[in-house]
Amino acid sequence: SINANITLQNVPAPGLGSYSMVVHFNPAVVTVESVGDGDAPFGSPITKIIDNTAGTVTLAASQSGATPSGTIVLARLNLHGVANGASPLGITGNALTDVAGASMGHVVTLGVVTVNTPAVTTGSDSVQVGSAISIPVSVLGLVSQSLAAYNITISFDKTKITVNSVTGGPAPFGSPTSTIDN
Repeated sequence: SINANITLQNVPAPGLGSYSMVVHFNPAVVTVESVGDGDAPFGSPITKIIDNTAGTVTLAASQSGATPSGTIVLARLNLHGVANGASPLGITGNALTDVAGASMGHVVTLGVVTVNTPAVTTGSDSVQVGSAISIPVSVLGLVSQSLAAYNITISFDKTKITVNSVTGGPAPFGSPTSTIDN
């Protein structure tokens, strides 16, 4: 999962009073699991409708007490990758008003979420009967530091191989929890 913030920048005084918008995404690549709260005074949007079939999230909120200006996070989308590819994040139907109710001009900057499924590979080697070797297991195709956890099952012919131990690799996954079934 990844979070994508819906953010307004350079909001002038007297500040943001309300917003409404529809966020579009490619549901063949990502789905929206939830909508998290934005910055005060908006907090949780009054309207937050997730439609993972259509690839839309409808958001709206208003307030009249505070005068938020500058940079404001309106909502935090929690996205889940479902297939390799790129999903543009677009916004339509966006209406912004200041605390006095006047329409606010704005420019929309689109985002993109890229989903990349890493590949797990194992090394190969040969060994004489009674000897031991180490076989590396690697994860390829990661984007930056995007691996948060892993669960790998390695199958082998128990009549020909005995696994003695599993050792860790580089940080942050240097001490794996393992179960060996010889």
